Amino acid sequence: MIKLIKKLLGPRPLFYSGLLYTLILTVLFMVPAPDIPDMGIEFGDKWAHILVFFILTFLWLLITWKNHWLRKNRVFWVSFWALLYGIIIEALQGGFFESRSADVWDTIADAVGILLACLVFVMMKKRISLKT
Repeated sequence: MIKLIKKLLGPRPLFYSGLLYTLILTVLFMVPAPDIPDMGIEFGDKWAHILVFFILTFLWLLITWKNHWLRKNRVFWVSFWALLYGIIIEALQGGFFESRSADVWDTIADAVGILLACLVFVMMKKRISLKT
């Protein structure tokens, strides 16, 4: 089991999972708003943004760490690109889709998820062993 986990955390599977996750997110963020189920939680969409961007950022931090990319300022660059991605998604929702709208609070929730992922990554980086 551990051998399988180490294999899944290898450079290629991890990279492809990050790519697939990002692609799926992009598609889901473009789904018409009436098709999105109500979670029944107050500010549920903001919590969803925090969770989605936490996973996105943490996953890309792991990918860049495992592949030895962005050795300097890794956390800054992954955070920058994740936030830019969130801003672009909001701009697309506001400008090109009638059933969607741009919301600055979504971008703030994205930033909170990104910040949390960076904090968890920095705190756990020394404990995570991705050696195969």
